[in-house]
Amino acid sequence: MKNTLFFIVLYLFFSCGSTGLDINERDPNPLSSILFIETINGDTLNTADSLNTDEIVINWSGNEFSFEYQYTLEYLTPAPGDFAIKSTSDWIKDQSGVMSHLDDGEYRFVIRSRYDADHEETGGDSILFIINAVTGPALRFYPLHQAISAGSNVDLYLYIEDVQDLIGMELNISYAPETLSILQQTVMPTGLLTGSSTFYVEFDQGLIRIIAGGNNFSEIDGTGEVVQLTFQTSAEMSGQAEVSILETTKLRDSGNDVIIILGMENGLIEVISD
Repeated sequence: MKNTLFFIVLYLFFSCGSTGLDINERDPNPLSSILFIETINGDTLNTADSLNTDEIVINWSGNEFSFEYQYTLEYLTPAPGDFAIKSTSDWIKDQSGVMSHLDDGEYRFVIRSRYDADHEETGGDSILFIINAVTGPALRFYPLHQAISAGSNVDLYLYIEDVQDLIGMELNISYAPETLSILQQTVMPTGLLTGSSTFYVEFDQGLIRIIAGGNNFSEIDGTGEVVQLTFQTSAEMSGQAEVSILETTKLRDSGNDVIIILGMENGLIEVISD
């Protein structure tokens, strides 16, 4: 009988104490200034670091009140200092996030945490970084990735990066004709071929061949758009389709020598459910 009474008293004593974390008693704002971005692709990240990849993995950590996290990726618009949202994650328990198919440019990554639905961090931590995945001379599509509905139109812009003494080009591009239909091609009026007198295009069952050069065979230097391609996805399309720059693509200089292309970045179109 005495042993039974002892255990009852002992149970009541411990049941009166706290059995878990109490976010309200410990700190009026316990989620502030406790969330830290640690690494990007395994390395310590400094503000405005330039990264030569289009896929990154960012890791972060929080304290004992951080049970879930949400991150937002923002990109710098043409307006100086103005960032727009590219994507926002759901609330997750993981302490890392993967972002892929990032176009060249400046980004801001923002991470915040929450204890529960009633206690969410308002500020969080953020960091700036620059994606510079394409080293020229190179060709790339912009955007690298687009998510659209089936049956929609989509624009892809072909860029030439860091070229010198370019006099002519043969661009060979492939796409899946069973899922994509080419609607039109447009020479970009403010791009590398401004005032071009040479522009020839032919289409053949999922292949696009473009032959172009500078106005009056003038030399072209720098980085810029060449052509805009407008596609329509089929109503039955699902999954992904790639628009690819083929290895047969050639750039030539004023001496008619082939310019070595150091990189080519294809465009990816993904159909998502409404």
